[in-house]
Amino acid sequence: MTTLPFFPLRFRTVGTMLQYKPFPSYHVWLDACDLSDAIAAANAVSLFELPFAFNSTYPLILLTVPALATILSVNLLIETAFDVPTTITVGDADVPARLMSSVQNNPLEIGAYDVQPDFEYPDLTTLVLLIDAPGATAGAGRILLTYDKE
Repeated sequence: MTTLPFFPLRFRTVGTMLQYKPFPSYHVWLDACDLSDAIAAANAVSLFELPFAFNSTYPLILLTVPALATILSVNLLIETAFDVPTTITVGDADVPARLMSSVQNNPLEIGAYDVQPDFEYPDLTTLVLLIDAPGATAGAGRILLTYDKE
C-alpha cells in the first residue's frame, strides 16, 4: 500500500490521475497504479477547515467527530496577528485544550502552528476552538483538523 505524507490533504481527480494538495500550496500527482490506494486513504482521513476572527462567538463549535475518530493533526494558521495578548486552545467540552494548548501557538504573530495529538475519541464528540482576546480589534486565521474516521 502506498503511504501518503502526513499533511492535511485535499484530493481531486483529473482524468485517470489523482491530485492531492498537501498544505500549503503545492501539488503532487499520483499515477493510475497508485490511484486505488490513494482513494482508500482519502476515504479514511478527513480534513475540516474553518476560518475564525477576533470578533467570532466563542466557544466556536468546529465539528462533531464520530465515535473512534482519531485526531491526527491540528493546524492553526494565524493570518492576521491579534493586537492584544490572546490565548487560543482547541479541544472538547471536557478538556478545552486537549488537542492544542495555548502554549503551542502564538496569536500575536502571523504563522502556522501544528500539533499531532493522535488522540482517539471513544464516543461522538463535539470539538471546540476557544479564544480569549479581551479588547482585541484585530486577529484572524483558520483552523484545519485532520482526523481518521475509522
